[in-house]
Amino acid sequence: GPKVEEEDPRLIGAVLNGLAQWGRAEEAQILLGRTLGVEISMANKKLSAIQSLDHDVTCPRKLTQSQAGPCYDAVLRAWSKCALLTQQQIQPNTIKFDEQSDKSVKKRLAPVDAMSQALHILLTQMPPEQISNRSCSAVLQGYGALGMGKEAEDALLKIEWMLKSPLEEGPIASSSLDVACYNSILHGYCKASKREDMHSAVKLFQAMKTETPIEINTGSSFFVIPPMPDIISYASLLNCYGKLGMASEAEKLINSMMSVGTTTRKPLETDPPEPTIACYISTMQAFENSFDRDAPARALALLQRLESIGQDSENKRDKRSRRSNRMPNRIIYNYALRCMSKHGRGEEAEKILNMFNKAHPNCNGPDIYAYALALRAWERVGKINPKMAAERAEKLFIEMKNLSSEGYLPPLELSSYNTLLGIFARAGLAYKAECLLHELEVSKSSEWNQVESFRAPEPNQMSYNLVIKAISRSNEKNSVTVERAWNILYRLGYPKKGDTSRTPMQLSIDTLNSMLKLLSKRGLAAEAESLLNAMDDFIVEGRLKRNIAALLSSYEATLEALGRCKTIDAAKRAEELVTRMEVVGELGGEFQPSLLAYNTLLNCYANAGMAGKSEALLERINQMHEAGRIPSPP
Repeated sequence: GPKVEEEDPRLIGAVLNGLAQWGRAEEAQILLGRTLGVEISMANKKLSAIQSLDHDVTCPRKLTQSQAGPCYDAVLRAWSKCALLTQQQIQPNTIKFDEQSDKSVKKRLAPVDAMSQALHILLTQMPPEQISNRSCSAVLQGYGALGMGKEAEDALLKIEWMLKSPLEEGPIASSSLDVACYNSILHGYCKASKREDMHSAVKLFQAMKTETPIEINTGSSFFVIPPMPDIISYASLLNCYGKLGMASEAEKLINSMMSVGTTTRKPLETDPPEPTIACYISTMQAFENSFDRDAPARALALLQRLESIGQDSENKRDKRSRRSNRMPNRIIYNYALRCMSKHGRGEEAEKILNMFNKAHPNCNGPDIYAYALALRAWERVGKINPKMAAERAEKLFIEMKNLSSEGYLPPLELSSYNTLLGIFARAGLAYKAECLLHELEVSKSSEWNQVESFRAPEPNQMSYNLVIKAISRSNEKNSVTVERAWNILYRLGYPKKGDTSRTPMQLSIDTLNSMLKLLSKRGLAAEAESLLNAMDDFIVEGRLKRNIAALLSSYEATLEALGRCKTIDAAKRAEELVTRMEVVGELGGEFQPSLLAYNTLLNCYANAGMAGKSEALLERINQMHEAGRIPSPP
């Protein structure tokens, strides 16, 4: 083509967009500056020290300022992406980025520094005539993605002040920015998930809804009227309510949105938009995280209302109602089940499963996740009524197994088995727990288990732990009961009496602690002491992983067994065990006797009628509390 003195802005824009995608903000800024023939300044000295470009770039043909608007926008997006990648890199358990994205954060900029540079370019470097809503949104969305709602709102007011027309003579003017910019502020407040940010989000939303003027510069006596909120504004606020468990506020807002579609009058501009699926999900999440006792009932009422509206629209073939997404979909049912699971409402959870099946027939009903949520709901019910919860949970589990065998559900995961084992353990149903464990152990070697659709999971440490707990809480008091628990430990590699081989064990301290608690409840102090000594030996030999908190529970359970033991020397043996704990603590063993351990020793002294030792120990406990060695008084 013909030679020209100006660079093609599309070429520069393509390169800058690529750099923006990877968050390589320094390179994007330097490249734009050289292309324009200007130097883009940095917001502070810290940022000035990190400017670098690996490859020298010469641009004989310059880009004019009148063409540079989209290129500036790309640089602003690059700084916002750089800030986001930096935050993800400094957070724990973050994902690893590849070398290209990591290059933008190798100098460990603080996210706030990257965003301050983006705002600096927008306010002081860009030609005013090139600033668009897209430019402002590139900066404000960066603040929003970082959860910096307050900083985003401050930036928005500065931008409004900069864009204020010099021809404005009155104290009030319409906002120069669109609703997307204001939504970025709401998103930032929502992502922070703090109460104070929630109040700021509600204040801004109400100002948008009522068109209340906002003072854009303190003391300037100049106000702007924000744009009316759209569906994203409502969804962002509902998301805030959902994360913080503000069920009443979310319910009030969603009801105002749902009422619009039920009226026959012509919609007004000030009417809220009709809710989307995301709005209903956030409301269900608010019920889930709420501490209100009636939150599950209100969540169920909302779901029933949605079904009623969806059924009416289906009967009337109201196309407008179909577009409003009022028919509950699978996600809404699952979020309603999450609410019931967290609040421990098994009856309501099963009712939702039935509603789910009716609303989505022909194999499109509840999936394995939905049934698992209902099972966990019964698990929480077990804290109040363990026997009834176990009976209902077992029926639901059998239904899940039948659906799995018929191909309507995938093979059940171990978590479902362990949930039922936990329910049996809480109810003390040892026989049923052992039968379920036997099913897991036998099925992995059975011929029918080789078929993928019938494959049962293998039990893990928690499975065995829960079965021993079930035996411990059962009403069976005979010696055979304890022997059944010992057999479980033997299957996991615990050495039998006289066995000196050091075979590998599949045991954890938690599983052994469950056995210790069983022995403690039966008052079998000698067996508990023997097991505790074996645990210490296993830890020294490296056959058992050391866990300080769990090991402290081991000593406490053994002391409790001694407290229930009726032998004459029980108090002496308990005293020796506490002394052993104190010596381990003094030698740097990272734990010392707890108040529970000392109280158990006091109980042993009381059983033996040792009043003098009881008084001396009580005085010693008081002294340790005053010295800060024991957090709670006796």
